[in-house]
Amino acid sequence: MTTIDTVVVGGGIAGASIAYELAATRSVLLVESETALARHSTARSAATYVPGHGPAPVRALIAASGPRLARIESELDAPPLLAPRGLLHVAFDPAGETELAATLAEQAGEPGGPVAIDPAEAQRRCPALRPGAVRAAAYVEGAADIDAEALHQAYVRGLLGRGGRVEAG
Repeated sequence: MTTIDTVVVGGGIAGASIAYELAATRSVLLVESETALARHSTARSAATYVPGHGPAPVRALIAASGPRLARIESELDAPPLLAPRGLLHVAFDPAGETELAATLAEQAGEPGGPVAIDPAEAQRRCPALRPGAVRAAAYVEGAADIDAEALHQAYVRGLLGRGGRVEAG
């Protein structure tokens, strides 16, 4: 019988990633009440990586996540986890224009955040926008979709590779 130092409850992305990280220094058991891991929110995740999103503490976490995701790819032999998907912010009225200007001012100088573009450039990037409707716009070049399933599977493989155990059902 193996002694377990740590039990992580929940086999979704949060539990699998925590279990993997803890398994570097502990014996870990990941438990999931469902018969399969990642059945609920992880399976339905619209996972995105959007630099410049949210308040300053969230932006700091997002900024730290990009390099970590890159390391996970090589560390756990995962497929590419990020698929580029630029993000366009648009303002259609004075209130939206003011809000976008405040966001840009707050994030000025932060790497990877939104960058102001003119309305014509927004229209070029997204032809579905009604001509003349955009008052202000910004673009986030480094935004991407995250392959949540591949990331989850990599963490579970990594956990098992570090001697961790998984019990589901």
